[in-house]
Amino acid sequence: MLIATEWEFNSLSMINFLSYRSLDGNLSTDIENQEIVSSLETSGLHRTEGKLIDKNVEQNLSTGFSLQYQISSNTTVKLNGITHNLSQPLKRSSVDYNLYRFNGNQSHGMLLKARFS
Repeated sequence: MLIATEWEFNSLSMINFLSYRSLDGNLSTDIENQEIVSSLETSGLHRTEGKLIDKNVEQNLSTGFSLQYQISSNTTVKLNGITHNLSQPLKRSSVDYNLYRFNGNQSHGMLLKARFS
């Protein structure tokens, strides 16, 4: 499900969105017997029984916005933000290639951009 809105008022414009979708992942339990997702599947293929078990085990709610202000004909300031909320905590294995990858239930991002020409 995806819902988006856009509006403009004079020099100010804003886009908002909300997305809810199911994700495939490997469901397991941690040492505290809490259900976690150890990895997310991105292929979209469900050719084996194991892959069918992994189907739709995680739900992701994403919200975001883009706010833009036109200061003059050649100057624009834009602020973008996004948040992802997962239904199950994502706890990847602690190997080197996962060191900087997302873990947990929430992820946030923000970007401020200015254009002068």
